[in-house]
Amino acid sequence: MTNEELKKKIAEATEQEWFITILVTFPFPMSKQSFNGLSAVYEFVNQQIDGWNQFVNIPEELKQCKTYFENIKNAIVNFVNSSFQLPADALKKQWKSQVENRINDVNQRPLPYNLPLVEFLVRVYQETPDYFQGAYCFLFDTKNNCSVSNQNMRVFT
Repeated sequence: MTNEELKKKIAEATEQEWFITILVTFPFPMSKQSFNGLSAVYEFVNQQIDGWNQFVNIPEELKQCKTYFENIKNAIVNFVNSSFQLPADALKKQWKSQVENRINDVNQRPLPYNLPLVEFLVRVYQETPDYFQGAYCFLFDTKNNCSVSNQNMRVFT
């Protein structure tokens, strides 16, 4: 679904105002980013997918960022197609269960592709892949996934 198709669907919605005024906040690890209106959210998500598609050789931790945005895009498309004729109260419930919960699922540690931090991590991975895990763990303090005793992880000293 293109952004234009989404706008057309919203124009047919029973509660157009709800789709136009919804405030969505993405809880990224280093900052939060907010958008007004479902169309703006969808455009941002598509930009992120396109941006992540530009990277060829990236580690799984960063591939998960693209997957995060793809899952949100699919959830938005399903939500719009199945819920655009619902009243506002039902829209809120459907939005929460179908889309908002995915946006707030930060277990993947989603990052926007255009952060300098992402550029740094990609460069570390491509130039000195042995150091990537140490850099990633340092930046995100992922104590559950990284331990000093991990023999495969090298750190900057």
